[in-house]
Amino acid sequence: MFTLATTLADCMKLAPRILKACVQAQQGDTDRSELSQPAPCTRCKLSARLRIGDLTLDTGRRLLLCDSKPVALGPLTYQLLLTLVEAAPNVVTHDELARSIWGGRPVSPETISQRIKLLRDALSDDPSHPRYVEGVRGQGYRLLPRVELLPQESPARHRSRWVVPMGIAVSFAAAAAIVFWIITAQTRAVPESTSVAVLPFTDLSAGRD
Repeated sequence: MFTLATTLADCMKLAPRILKACVQAQQGDTDRSELSQPAPCTRCKLSARLRIGDLTLDTGRRLLLCDSKPVALGPLTYQLLLTLVEAAPNVVTHDELARSIWGGRPVSPETISQRIKLLRDALSDDPSHPRYVEGVRGQGYRLLPRVELLPQESPARHRSRWVVPMGIAVSFAAAAAIVFWIITAQTRAVPESTSVAVLPFTDLSAGRD
């Protein structure tokens, strides 16, 4: 019984520490994932879901979908698309593209044209009959589809961060309750000690001495 009581006490002491460690680990993962993300566009308000024709752009996840299928984009190509989305339906000049994508470093028109080609290839966009990116001679490029802001998805992903620590806490609470129940049951099961009185023996037979 002493061992069971000690186990119960240890569970109760360790549960808050483990819960705290799990929460800190979850927060650390969140902080690292946020720090690893490049600065989002200001027009997209940190995290937004945008409809661009038949495309869906999730700026928080840096994910582009076409018919619910991911479209692979490199970092610079993604930044190019994001720059065009921010400016749509206006034209983005070569200088503005250089500042947004290459941090203002000098780049040749051929470098910008090659990046535009990579974006068009990813979108299966024909430059002769563009559906997404149009080149404006002597000026730059612009996005053709209308950009619409979509409602945010359910915050289930954020709630999932608490599933692990809450599950551990509930498990420890259940274990502590089971141990307490066992201790209580064993305590009640111990029978009360009974006293036996031994009386003097008296011979009541007829032939007693």
